[in-house]
Parts: sequence; C-alpha cells; structure tokens
Amino acid sequence: MFESITSSSTQVGVNLKTSSTVSSASSFFRIQDASGNDLGTFKTPRAGYYFHFSSPNLKKSTTYYIYTGGSYSGGTTEGAYFHDGTYSGESQKKTFTTGSSTITTVSF
Repeated sequence: MFESITSSSTQVGVNLKTSSTVSSASSFFRIQDASGNDLGTFKTPRAGYYFHFSSPNLKKSTTYYIYTGGSYSGGTTEGAYFHDGTYSGESQKKTFTTGSSTITTVSF
C-alpha cells in the first residue's frame, strides 16, 4: 500500500538519492544500524535515482549505514525485499544520521 508521508506520520523513512541511475537488474541496497542489525535488504524494483525506505525499526536521530551491490543467497524474497539469507560482497556507500523529523534525505 502506498501512502503519502505527512507531518503526522510516525514511522521514520529515508529518501535515498543516488548520483547515477541504479539498475534494477543488479542493484541491492542494505540498511544497517550501528550495532550491525539489518533493517532491510532490497533490490530496486526499477531503474532510477530516488528510492524510499521506511521501517518501524528506523529511529529519529540515529546513525545508519547504506550498503550497495553484492549478492544475496538463501532466505526469503517478498517482492523486492530479502530476509533471512546471506548478503555478501557489498560496498559501504554512506553513513548517515536520521534527523529529528520523520523523513531524512540521503544523497550518495
């Protein structure tokens, strides 16, 4: 389901803005917290520059890491979301800290 983010939204989200087009055929993203916990691993559903990630586990004013590339094996796939498998060969692209508002934009 798609919903607009409003000032009354409570779930934190991140707008990911890349400097070049990301191909859906080979591009994984992973968001991880500072303790090494995965918040999500996903493959882009289509090529583009802008993507949005939201999770009940994202918190305001907290540091996270973005990884891209690599491969994924095992686990379960639900649409573009991957979980309970092994993600390897990725590159850390960005460290960011969410702001005090619901949405943070991260460019890399």
